[in-house]
Amino acid sequence: MAGTGATPSETAIAALGEALSALRACHGFLAVHRPPVYRTERAGALVSSCYPDGANERIVTRIESVGDCVYDAEQVRACVEAVVGSVRLEDDARLWVELFEEEDVPRVAVSLDGPGRVPDTVSFGGFVELPFEEFEARWTVATRGGRIDKTTNGLALRLKGIRDPRESVEGLQPLIDAVAGAEKNARTALRWIGIAAEGSRQADSAKECGKALEAARGALDGALLIVEGAPAPLEPADLTSVLAEVEKELRPGLEHAGIHIETLCDAQTPPILMHRRSMSAFFRSLFGWGKKGLPDGGLVSLLMEYDLPRHSVGLVISFTGPTAAKDGAFYEASLRRALVEKHGGTLECSSDAKSITISASVPDPVGKTLEEWIPGFAVYSVRSKKMLRLLKGSGQAALEEAIMGGVLEEELERWLLPRLEDPMTIHLARDLKPDNRALPGSSPERLEKALGQVQRGKPRKEICKPQYAGELLWAFRIDERHRAALGLNGLNDAAIKALCIALVQSPPACLEALRIIAKVGYAGRG
Repeated sequence: MAGTGATPSETAIAALGEALSALRACHGFLAVHRPPVYRTERAGALVSSCYPDGANERIVTRIESVGDCVYDAEQVRACVEAVVGSVRLEDDARLWVELFEEEDVPRVAVSLDGPGRVPDTVSFGGFVELPFEEFEARWTVATRGGRIDKTTNGLALRLKGIRDPRESVEGLQPLIDAVAGAEKNARTALRWIGIAAEGSRQADSAKECGKALEAARGALDGALLIVEGAPAPLEPADLTSVLAEVEKELRPGLEHAGIHIETLCDAQTPPILMHRRSMSAFFRSLFGWGKKGLPDGGLVSLLMEYDLPRHSVGLVISFTGPTAAKDGAFYEASLRRALVEKHGGTLECSSDAKSITISASVPDPVGKTLEEWIPGFAVYSVRSKKMLRLLKGSGQAALEEAIMGGVLEEELERWLLPRLEDPMTIHLARDLKPDNRALPGSSPERLEKALGQVQRGKPRKEICKPQYAGELLWAFRIDERHRAALGLNGLNDAAIKALCIALVQSPPACLEALRIIAKVGYAGRG
């Protein structure tokens, strides 16, 4: 990372540490998706090997004598470690991991002793995670029919049962071996870094680091590609809501560690196409790193705003504290994968003596498409923009006529109704008479009805519908005073005629009318 002043060895150690973390996560993730290999196992050895006494002061283990079980040991171990690693502990809470037997069913209980929560997403580390329902399905496979019970303060993972397991992914073992090999290479490279730090064989160290990072990158990309399968389609979601969910989850633990959070989000940020789980993991990783990167407390601030000219959501995240730039490896590559590779966004990091700043952007391709389709659409109402985003984001052309018609009616009402209720407009309307000269499709009867309501000072919403609106706009074109009354003074004669013709058609030419309305920016003006 630029500006940290780290030595080459320190930079290599940070990069290798991140690679090892990602590879361990992928190893467990892949293991629970491959076809199981069932053997009779001693369940007591499982818990004791995962969590040796005293290894973590916040994890307490209690192991009772239980009978042998039939399960896939690697899969069960990966599941237990993922559950324990996903629990959020607050204040001085501890986590109990207990093995016992109840009703002839051995089970591993994971229980909170103090404030905290078990999240709905189970993380294997970094961005590798599963929704709880999918995770429970993998547990059923690992234990040949077991299930997970939610308790008042945690979870109870049954080591056997009668559920039908879900199908597994064939052909993962070679990839798992590749991940394991990459882990071995990374650990070898760490040893070479130690040798180089003593003043010898630096060239060999650099060579080993390069080999390890290349192997790690290939194994990680292959793992995610196979497990994720075909890229999931982007779906519209509210980025501010995703951020709020993660902030609510992690804020208590951060504040207990003396780390304050400040977030400021632009209320006009529209829903954008995204991989929601990936963006949730992005924010979770950012806030989670705060605990490691700010060991002496500090501030995590996040600014989110919509960049209209670029049609993207801009993010600026700052970590400020006395040791912000000195401690903790920052998972830049993982963040870059989530933002740049999955969403086509940008990510830049910088730092000084006491702070780290991340500048990022998430593109809004639907907004860009809409701007090319209807230039200036941003002046429309929130509801209209939402409906247009639904149309372009869903790709359902069959909905176009209905959605466009609804948006046009909404924008005409917002534009015209306040003006038709104005006393000056009512006064000017009394000078007008039905006249359909040179307007194809015009109807004297429609104009008479619409003018009558305005002249009586009782305009209804119905005369803002496209065909009535076209008649009124055409009638008010006669001079500058009448044009100004309905906001037509910014349009030339050709544009007014094009708009009115588009409106009075049956059905109206919605796209043409909306383009003219958006171009002059009338919609939304009082």
